Amino acid sequence: MVSKLGNIFGGVRDKILSSQIMEDLIPNLEQYNQRRHLEDLMYDPEWQSAASLGDIEFEQEMYDDIMYGQPYMDQGTARPETQALYENVFGDMAPYDEMAMMGLRKHAMEGGPMRYMDVSPYDVGQFANPWEDESGTYGAYYGATEPWIDINLPLIEQDYERFSTDEYGRYRGTPEGLRNKISDIYRHEYKHGVTDPSHPYSHPAIYGTNAMYGLGRGEAMESDWRFKVGPWSYGESEEFGKARPDRFGRVRDYSPDAAGDYTRDILRGNEVRPPRNVPVPVQRDAPPDRRTHHFNTGGLASLVL
Repeated sequence: MVSKLGNIFGGVRDKILSSQIMEDLIPNLEQYNQRRHLEDLMYDPEWQSAASLGDIEFEQEMYDDIMYGQPYMDQGTARPETQALYENVFGDMAPYDEMAMMGLRKHAMEGGPMRYMDVSPYDVGQFANPWEDESGTYGAYYGATEPWIDINLPLIEQDYERFSTDEYGRYRGTPEGLRNKISDIYRHEYKHGVTDPSHPYSHPAIYGTNAMYGLGRGEAMESDWRFKVGPWSYGESEEFGKARPDRFGRVRDYSPDAAGDYTRDILRGNEVRPPRNVPVPVQRDAPPDRRTHHFNTGGLASLVL
């Protein structure tokens, strides 16, 4: 009897939800139902456990890229004056991207089971948040007690195809090229986890090191340009030229050398992301207390350094 009633009410509910009346009452009903379905998956422990296996594999690939990938600038493409600039600014750097490795390890240890997930992909229409418009953004790092990284894969693929097509309409891109672009974007976002977003040289440090160690031509060249031009190229020029210096003693004019100094401070452990955004990593001799519902809060990257 109960089963029969359930079928009856279920059929009525489906008819109501699919009716034109409901479409008029609730805009974007299809997106709403999709979002509810995705949220159900996100908070399902079994689904979280399965998804975490993919996170482990992805973080191992990122580890390999950071440690063993050949930077585009080391492939004989950089001009001597460009090489000299980075050597003068950053000094004697490691053969791998130390800042990216710090960010990867931090994200693997402190991020929860949804650390690579877009928590609101169906925020459209009445569910949209103006501050969360990522339509023109490759990626975003959201700092919290459990940080997550969200990338805009459709836009990344679209731009890679556009820039890899010549004037005759011939596509010159490769699967490896697209993969390197995605890897470099994640490399960029990892570094936001170990830099202070309120520091005026946070982004310059990220762009400078990505120019040095990035694998893909497009991202490496763009990072190089943004590092040299400064904050005016990415909409942060208001961070400079203020009447009174802040607690960082920020300068009036942009200085690549200051970005190098800030990078070295980060690598030495003198600068960390403020605790109000993301907790400072616990030292090895005091392993963090992990909650049982967090599947793979460590990941392979946390075992390396």
